[in-house]
Amino acid sequence: MARAIVETWEPEWLVTMRDRWSVVHAEPLTLRAHLAGPVAVDAVDALTVEGALQSVALLDVTGEPAADLFAAAPPGAWCPLVIPIEDAVREGLPVACASVAQWPEDVREGVRRKRRRPDAERLATPAGRGIVPTGGGPYKALDIPVPTRHAQWIDFHVRGDRARLLDLLSVVTGLGRARGQALGQVETWEVLDDPADRSLVHVGRPMRPLPVASAEAAHAEFPGGCIVRECGTRAPYWHRASRALCACPP
Repeated sequence: MARAIVETWEPEWLVTMRDRWSVVHAEPLTLRAHLAGPVAVDAVDALTVEGALQSVALLDVTGEPAADLFAAAPPGAWCPLVIPIEDAVREGLPVACASVAQWPEDVREGVRRKRRRPDAERLATPAGRGIVPTGGGPYKALDIPVPTRHAQWIDFHVRGDRARLLDLLSVVTGLGRARGQALGQVETWEVLDDPADRSLVHVGRPMRPLPVASAEAAHAEFPGGCIVRECGTRAPYWHRASRALCACPP
């Protein structure tokens, strides 16, 4: 696939971010999140840890949430954010050496329902004659099912800086989406030694989305199995600059 050409945005605070949160000493580690409740999951994209680390690193450096900071960025610009996890380069794209979430065997599937109600007062006409029909039509209140998983803990295998990861993880209190609905709450973190580097590949399988040249190349490289599809390769995963053909965990 052809990659989008994007502008790189490097604000002044990025220098401080690099000084404070780049990798000084890298080693294979397992980040274990002990969960306080269910986690919202996506049917296609697996749960990752890099986005949460980026958010708290940005807040530490600037004192502002990411949404406010990026409101000042040029439209569509890419900002090379830094966290204490090493990068690898595949097919010309940087990829964090961090696996997607690894769940224990006793994980349970569930569903949490999220109620979305329209703001009827804002939608009504200024003259006071407007009636917003919330029982049906485009303004109907929605009861949205959110798939969840229940487990005592989840692991992320990474290659990163232990001391700096410990500092950042101490303020990462949630994972995944729907955190405003009390999902994905993390009680405590452990940073454990990993006997092998399982951040990118393990037993012939990709441990996270990894850019590939073609589907044929992906299946040749990963005899343990993979799913080949277009997806984001680096947080923030929604950004078009990070999209590529990838071999993903089966």
